[in-house]
Amino acid sequence: EFRRVLFRSEEFKKIFRIRKAFDDRSDDLADGSARDAATKEMEAQLRLALGERRFAEYKRGLDADYQQLYRTVQRYDLPSESAAKLYEIKKAAEEQRRALENNTQLIGEQRDAAMKAMTAEVVRGVRQILGEKGFKYLQSRGGDWLLVPGE
Repeated sequence: EFRRVLFRSEEFKKIFRIRKAFDDRSDDLADGSARDAATKEMEAQLRLALGERRFAEYKRGLDADYQQLYRTVQRYDLPSESAAKLYEIKKAAEEQRRALENNTQLIGEQRDAAMKAMTAEVVRGVRQILGEKGFKYLQSRGGDWLLVPGE
C-alpha cells in the first residue's frame, strides 16, 4: 500500500494504470525469473512516469518499516517529513551495523564499543526527532534497531 505518500491525481492515475497492467499479466507469469523481469519492467515504467524523487517516495511508502515510522510521527503530531528523516536514520544504522559486523579488523570489545557508540548516536538522533515519549513508543513497537545487539 502506498497511501502513506500523497500523490497528485495524475500521478495516482499513472500508478494505477501501470500496476493494473502488471496485475492483469501477473496471473500468466510463473513464479521466478519471468515474474522478476515483469516486476523490474513495472518499476522502470513507474520510475519513468513519476521521476526519481517521486518513485523513491512511492517505494518508501510500500515499506512496512516506513509505515510504522509514519504512524509514530502521526501519533505524536509531528511533521510528516519526520518519518522520512527517521527512515533514513534507520537505513543508515542498519548499513553501519552490517559494516561493523563484517569488519574483520574489529574483534570482541572493539566491535562492541563501536556498536554501542553507533547505536548511541542513532538513539540521540531519533530522540531529537520524536522526543522521549515518541522514542519509547517506537522502541516498544519494533524498535529493535535502536538496541545494542547482545543487550
